[in-house]
Amino acid sequence: MNKNDACTGLRVVTGSLETRLGTLVSPQYLANRREEATGTIRGVVEDSGGIAWWVDHDTGETAPYSIHEMEPLPDQVAPETRSKTPPPRRNLWD
Repeated sequence: MNKNDACTGLRVVTGSLETRLGTLVSPQYLANRREEATGTIRGVVEDSGGIAWWVDHDTGETAPYSIHEMEPLPDQVAPETRSKTPPPRRNLWD
């Protein structure tokens, strides 16, 4: 996933666990990391520069993941792919 795609509330699925986040978070949260887990991004991991995000798993645990370890679920639209075209302007006098 691109760094700009991650945002709070985005539903994601995790992939292979490649990143070591041990210096940023407590070991209790590292133990919750799972491959192929689905969940919702809760927020950015402090001091990660937007590279790591907290994910609330559908099973109830919370774990940190790098943006390289997760992808939006197919039914989600990442911010980068959302339409950036403003809606047409209405003429208020018609």
